[in-house]
Amino acid sequence: MADLDLVDDYSVLVLEESYTLRGLFESWLEGIEVRTVADPDDVAAAFDATVAVACLSVTALDDSGEEVRTQLLTRNPYCQLVGVVSRSTSPDEHEADYDECLQRPVMKAELQEAVDRRLAYGMYSSALRKFYDLNAAFVWRRRDVPDEPTGADGDSGSGTAARSADDDAGDDGTATDAVEQPGWLHRPDARDGTDSDPLDEGRLEDVDLEEPIGDLDPDEIVERYRRVCRQLDVLQERLSGAAIAEISMSIRRHKDYLTTPSADVDRGPPAKHHPRRCPACKLPWGVDHGNELGTGFTRIAAGVRRCTRCREIVHGLGESGRRITGR
Repeated sequence: MADLDLVDDYSVLVLEESYTLRGLFESWLEGIEVRTVADPDDVAAAFDATVAVACLSVTALDDSGEEVRTQLLTRNPYCQLVGVVSRSTSPDEHEADYDECLQRPVMKAELQEAVDRRLAYGMYSSALRKFYDLNAAFVWRRRDVPDEPTGADGDSGSGTAARSADDDAGDDGTATDAVEQPGWLHRPDARDGTDSDPLDEGRLEDVDLEEPIGDLDPDEIVERYRRVCRQLDVLQERLSGAAIAEISMSIRRHKDYLTTPSADVDRGPPAKHHPRRCPACKLPWGVDHGNELGTGFTRIAAGVRRCTRCREIVHGLGESGRRITGR
């Protein structure tokens, strides 16, 4: 990844109990920001949205593996998880928990190859999400700007986001075309011609923006859009159809982590002000699921709640007298 300038925006986290191996791993990953920790309790403090790959010693995690993995993916669902298992353990036993597994003793070339590959996957997923976010921000910005009279030359007024994009575009019109195109401009499946979308993010209206739209002016949207498109261009040159399939599998695995209900459904007193479960999908409510499901619902108004898994809106306080409104 040394040839990619965008690697400067990302980092790798290594959880390893051996002081010697922590130093070795850091020296082997030259050119990449590496953060090393020895204790699972320190992982959360060392982790942020820039971490694209987390190399986690399975023996160091012990019984806290599921909790740590869920914490990381809740904060950055595009982070790639690499498990380092002991010599006496088969990687197959942990392949459902990690995007990739390495078995001790880990060789330099093996670590470099795995991190290089997973770093590209993590960066691609993250950049693609930003691409859709900026698409959505542009769409919403256009909705907020009133239509202006069309000039004699056929151009709209200078107050629109589209005009701002035109003003900033180069001679080849790249930025203008990028902003005005719909979300399939950099579809991840463009390489193999299939209709599937690994990130399932094709509908702009379903995208949750990472930043308030009001904080993005048209010029900033265009500049960020240019940068993200450059990143995607570089990464797509590097990624094969098989790599895109692996990214798709990774996203689905991470989604499962983030939407798996807690097994502890009987904790606490009976609910007085809301159903114990979603009437539609039966997700337990009032239980901290430890991931993006939260406590199972969000309160919209008095006696009105939305399920965090199936998004159904439920009217009524208790188990009786409730009704469901379709999404």
